[in-house]
Amino acid sequence: NGIFENCTMSRKHAILWADDAGSVWVQDTDSSNGTRVNGNKVWSAPHRLRDGDVLEMGTNIVDADGEIIVHPQISARVHLLPKEE
Repeated sequence: NGIFENCTMSRKHAILWADDAGSVWVQDTDSSNGTRVNGNKVWSAPHRLRDGDVLEMGTNIVDADGEIIVHPQISARVHLLPKEE
């Protein structure tokens, strides 16, 4: 489980897991502000993550002028390590 203190994410935003083959997956859990991989929305079907992908959860919330981000989305680049034998 991961906990993020971020108001742009839902309480149960997405599921991340690794399967027995070493692949890593993300699945949005019908979140309010969405989950994206490389800028593309991830729906409720599992999406396989690849090394170098950018995973984004939530959305940037800006001030009334639309210029300053007051609550940023969560964004991380995926770095997958080789599976140990």
